[in-house]
Amino acid sequence: MPDERQELEVAQEAAVAGAVQPATTAAAGTQQNNTSWLGRAAQPDRLDLSTDRGDAFRSWKERWDDFYLLAGIASMQPNAQMAALRSCLTDDTNRVVRNLPLTPEERQDVNAVLAQLETYAIGQVNEVLERKRFNSRVQGNRRVTVDALPDTGADLSVGGEDLLAQLGASREDLRRPVHHPRAANGSVIPSVGILPVTIALGDIQAEEEVHILPGVRGLLLSWEVTRTLKLIPADYPRQIAAVGKPESTTAATAERRLSSGPDPTAGVGHCTPTANPSTTADLAGPLTPPPAGGLENAQDPTSIQRPAGSDHSPESREYTDRYRLMSEFERVFDGHIRTMPGEKFTIHLQQDARPFCVTTPRRIPLSLREPLKAELDRLEAEGVICRVTAPTEWCAPIVVTPKKGGAGVRLCVDLSQLNKFVRRERYQSPTPIEEVASIRSSEARWFTVFDALKGYHQCPLAEDSRLLTTFITPFGRFAFLRAPYGVTSISEHYNRRMDEAFEGLSGFRKVVDDVIIFSRTRSEHLQHVRQFLQRCQDRGVSLNASKLQLAQQTVKFAGFIVSGDGYRPDPQLTEALSQFPTPSNLTEVRSFFGLVNQVAYFVDDVAELLTPLRSLLSSRREFIWDENHQLAFDKAKAALTSLPTLAFYDPKLPTRLETDASRARGLGFVLRQAHPDGTWRVIQAGSRFLSDAETRYAVIELEALSVAWAVRKCHIFLSGLPLFQILTDHRPLVPILNSKMMDEIENPRLQRLRMKIGEAGVFTASWRAGAEHVAPDALSRAPVQDPEPGDEVGEDAASLRVCAVVVAELHASGTDVRLDEVRRAALYDPEYQSLKRTIEEGFPQTKNDTPESIRRYWTVRDRLSVDDGLVVCGCRLVIPQELRKAVLAALHDGHLGKERTKSRARQVVYWPGMDADVENVTRSCRNCQAQLPSQQRETVLHHQPTQRPFQSLDLDFAEHAGRKYLIAVDGFSGWRFIKLLGNCAQSKQLMSAMREIFCQVGVPQWIMSDGGPQFASKAFQDFLCRWGVEHRRSSPHYPQSNGRAEAAVKAAKKLIRCCWDDCRNQLDEERWTRGILQHRNTPGRGGRSPAQIVFGHPVRDTLPAHRRSFAPEWQIAADAAAGRLSEQQQRADDLYNRQARDLEPLAVGNQVSVQDDRTGRWDRYGVVCEVGPHRRYFVRLSSGRVLTRNRRHLRRRYGHAIPDELAQCVPPVVSRPPPVLQQREPAAAAPSAPLGLRRSTRVRRRVKRLIEEM
Repeated sequence: MPDERQELEVAQEAAVAGAVQPATTAAAGTQQNNTSWLGRAAQPDRLDLSTDRGDAFRSWKERWDDFYLLAGIASMQPNAQMAALRSCLTDDTNRVVRNLPLTPEERQDVNAVLAQLETYAIGQVNEVLERKRFNSRVQGNRRVTVDALPDTGADLSVGGEDLLAQLGASREDLRRPVHHPRAANGSVIPSVGILPVTIALGDIQAEEEVHILPGVRGLLLSWEVTRTLKLIPADYPRQIAAVGKPESTTAATAERRLSSGPDPTAGVGHCTPTANPSTTADLAGPLTPPPAGGLENAQDPTSIQRPAGSDHSPESREYTDRYRLMSEFERVFDGHIRTMPGEKFTIHLQQDARPFCVTTPRRIPLSLREPLKAELDRLEAEGVICRVTAPTEWCAPIVVTPKKGGAGVRLCVDLSQLNKFVRRERYQSPTPIEEVASIRSSEARWFTVFDALKGYHQCPLAEDSRLLTTFITPFGRFAFLRAPYGVTSISEHYNRRMDEAFEGLSGFRKVVDDVIIFSRTRSEHLQHVRQFLQRCQDRGVSLNASKLQLAQQTVKFAGFIVSGDGYRPDPQLTEALSQFPTPSNLTEVRSFFGLVNQVAYFVDDVAELLTPLRSLLSSRREFIWDENHQLAFDKAKAALTSLPTLAFYDPKLPTRLETDASRARGLGFVLRQAHPDGTWRVIQAGSRFLSDAETRYAVIELEALSVAWAVRKCHIFLSGLPLFQILTDHRPLVPILNSKMMDEIENPRLQRLRMKIGEAGVFTASWRAGAEHVAPDALSRAPVQDPEPGDEVGEDAASLRVCAVVVAELHASGTDVRLDEVRRAALYDPEYQSLKRTIEEGFPQTKNDTPESIRRYWTVRDRLSVDDGLVVCGCRLVIPQELRKAVLAALHDGHLGKERTKSRARQVVYWPGMDADVENVTRSCRNCQAQLPSQQRETVLHHQPTQRPFQSLDLDFAEHAGRKYLIAVDGFSGWRFIKLLGNCAQSKQLMSAMREIFCQVGVPQWIMSDGGPQFASKAFQDFLCRWGVEHRRSSPHYPQSNGRAEAAVKAAKKLIRCCWDDCRNQLDEERWTRGILQHRNTPGRGGRSPAQIVFGHPVRDTLPAHRRSFAPEWQIAADAAAGRLSEQQQRADDLYNRQARDLEPLAVGNQVSVQDDRTGRWDRYGVVCEVGPHRRYFVRLSSGRVLTRNRRHLRRRYGHAIPDELAQCVPPVVSRPPPVLQQREPAAAAPSAPLGLRRSTRVRRRVKRLIEEM
């Protein structure tokens, strides 16, 4: 790098001194004209591509071109030119240049580097878009006559900027080139742009795209245009056998006449026109792709390769026609997924639809998070999905797997729960056989096949259906703006929209998103293709350019080979049947006969053909294969694999897919349909060998692989079906395919296979005994094809082996379980060894056939495998019985609680009942139990409602400045009584205050208190008994159970503080009385004040009031106020209950922990001895003391966690046998027996409880 910079400085100094000499004679004039600028050439600012790299590169490129010209860099050595370029780039941009895909020779070519850097900064040129921009700038046509020089050594036509001036065009009228031309030595020649023209010589025209190159003057014609204008023989470059007299040519007229250029008579070879040949240039649309070409006064050019053959060959014509059509209909082939205008796709749900919502995203491996984010950003940028922030009732999970080869990720949204309630349109779609059979060979000789680009995504999704497709990811929730793949009703909607889009067109057939166009002649066919493409452009249909089969006489369409002679099934569909190998033993003969029995009804003489082989079916005879057997076998195969053996496909018939896998051989499948005669006829069959990686699959993984591979092979038949059936002889696979959701499948390979199977549509899986599963079994035991690169659907390069995951987790865990200890304990564990043998041999078909000691593993049998002598369940190590206690103790070392301990255990270890064992360990830990958090609140439970004023009173005490107050609140009206009790609140003062209240408003039916000492005293209880008042208590240390009194105490204390006279240290009676009146006149939540509820009108206070305010007609009606109060109460209850749930009720005899109201610890233990109302419980402690507590302050304890000292507190359960009635016998016969126990008849005193004395 220092040498290059030094060389650049020397070169620039030489340029200032005029020492730089032009490299070629052609450039001498230009160099001399620019000599005065050499010392003043300003170096452009360094190119920074960190932001807005497209605009940054364009502006920098203009300054670089000026600097390149004025500084004479073109005359420098290549390494000096590269040094000059690097000096004009930032460090980050130089790093980009070093990573560009260039050869060593290209890295020394400034133009080649700039061309690749332009592609990086601006992106690949959108050829169709550039054409559109160019065509939109052309304002009419002119005919111009120009002089041109034929160049038989150039593969493209080139011109100079003087050509633009004579045409009246400018650089803005040029289309940006896709590729820059290269010279013969491989160097890149920068092209200013491309000018599409129509060149005419006499009556012959040729359409060409001319590259405008710097340093070129006039127009140079390529060898192909020269041949088209018949200036050279049609078979050029072959040798000329005879040369005729050259014809004279005349100048032709053209639009936008040109004049100037080199002598056109030079360099034409044997053709010597008598006059200057002229060309016509018509600024029309481009027709042929731009080849790389040559230069005048420069190096010999090379060309971009065209299809081999002459310009009239099929390959060349297809190439030209393809390019013309893609240029003419650029919106159809530009690769953008546009939406079809008109009706939007709506997801209609059944009336009984139950929303399904996943609230947490599935965990995504860290290595897949960035690719997932990029995929979501791409879909969001393309307008396929949008971000969702509002709450939604529907939310589906996703499954992310890396694509094969590491090229991004595959995102699958599991809409299976939504599909259960989707109503379908039931639109009648044509079958492939119906569409193909309707093509008459007499009317069709030329065919073109189109394929829609992401067809379902071209249907816009209705706004009211978008939130139904919401899915959750680690980066937030998203919803589809286009119709998503996976919704069962999209196929009918898409077929109907496509039929409506192409209605009225003739000469085409359509199967879902595949379209075939047919015509009798090629010219007629291209017209039909243009009509179809015009309709696509008008209706907003985008097509896949890579799958275009244009103007062919034989095409592949919907599983058939279509030609002018008719149609036939794709040979790949019957290859598995035709290549069945020669049997070498009795088992293979039986497999072949089983396969023959499935398809024998298609051939009349198959029984006669198989007669020589029937003698080999006997196990008593020696197996000897001779020539007669081989002849019969070959004839039978020929009959079975002939065209009549393959039934035509009809999607209206019941369809089933039979699959099987052979661990030692391969995979096989047969697709069948039920016909009206009751037979199941073969539609397609196939088989293949297993790859090296697949031979190590577990049995259930192989069976799932066979289904996924068969679904992929039969996609053309299964896609869009309302329902099809999958038959397998592996019973454990059925629930995985039918009932389990993807996030419930822990095996990553099974998860990927299940996802790919689900892409086929709606299906049901069924089990069939192996003895009846003959055809797919025979194909799997005798495969005929090797696996193709896309067949290994179960492989994933980014997935880790299970053993590696287990070992890594064990090393990272804190359980201190070493593998050698596990192996040593497993050797002496009979259950572990039995489980290991069963996994290696395969689980039986039914649970009852499984050894009893390992039946507990039946539910996870599909996840069990043996790796390095150890049993693993997914990625978790199965722990032998001997080590489970040690593992539990190690797991509980962190005292993380029940749920987090189970979560940690589920990462690395497994055994049946592990969750229950973890719960027992955490529950038996006193330290953990004592420090548990408080229980959450329960739903609102109201007291008995009152029907009239002063039916009930809620009582409580308040204190201020050493004085005690009794607060009484009416439960109906909210009327408050505040009585001063003095310096102490004893039963005597309490009863005196209650007598005053009784005299004022009457005796209540019941009172509610917190059961404090004054309220629980015997004197107060006798007082209430004399007055006939029921005493109801709230739960201790639970204020909200006596909420009305607590709220009144809070308001009363505030009023007392506000009316307190600090100077006299007593209440200000004047202010106190006014405050009480305002409280009684202030409306409550129902809109009426306590005075209005009690008296029917407000009472007069110190506020001025008109007499109307006391009139009955101006008072709020009681019914309306009650309704309003009920609504407000219901809203408050609903708001409170959102974050509440009821705890499990306790029963007498349950062991509980009692929470300390001061410390919050659960450190006292007792037994429930009585259940009271309103979630109140009486608990007897081990000391004999009885406490009253609310349910929130009690936590259930279980038998294994009960301390020994509580055993005596558990009330015994006495089981009394039913009485036995015996007949009375005579007294003489009665045996003498001792008298039985009897109970005393004395009257027992009522037990005094401690709670009553508190």
